[in-house]
Amino acid sequence: MNSTAGVARPPASWLEAHFQVGARQTTVQRELVAGLATFMTMAYMIFVNPAILAGAGLPKSAVVAATCLGAALFLQAMFFAPLVGAVPAVATAPALLVVGFLMMGVVREMDLTSAEDGLPAFLTLVLIPLTQSISCGIGAGFVTYVAVKTLRGRGRTVSAWLCGIALLFAVSFAWGKN
Repeated sequence: MNSTAGVARPPASWLEAHFQVGARQTTVQRELVAGLATFMTMAYMIFVNPAILAGAGLPKSAVVAATCLGAALFLQAMFFAPLVGAVPAVATAPALLVVGFLMMGVVREMDLTSAEDGLPAFLTLVLIPLTQSISCGIGAGFVTYVAVKTLRGRGRTVSAWLCGIALLFAVSFAWGKN
């Protein structure tokens, strides 16, 4: 047994010795849940993504193959996550500038003349940088879109899924989670 200042500690388990779970301030249970969540997400993507894209008119076999290939590549990319973590955040600034520049090209093509489309797009565009939260800006856009459509008497044109997502964002905003 290991001892520190006269206190006997049991030897480290194989998992602890191999993965250094304690040194990473996590637990085996948390890591197992995270692994299971990752697996379930990838399995969901492999079955649901092709169904959605096939419904949009793409050939189902090609979509299944592309989705499986993408999932496999992302699974392999997880092993390189420590290398990505070694890159300082400031080094990503040039890439973010390019993404922002390309996004502004899309904004130029948007129809911002109607309140039903323009107001949610404007709030999304403005609130992302002001709140420093992509999810907050997108959530405000969802909530505003549903609210404006409903207030203008066109609430039936909004899908139930969109209403549900907007409701979840509204609850999140009310609880102060965003």
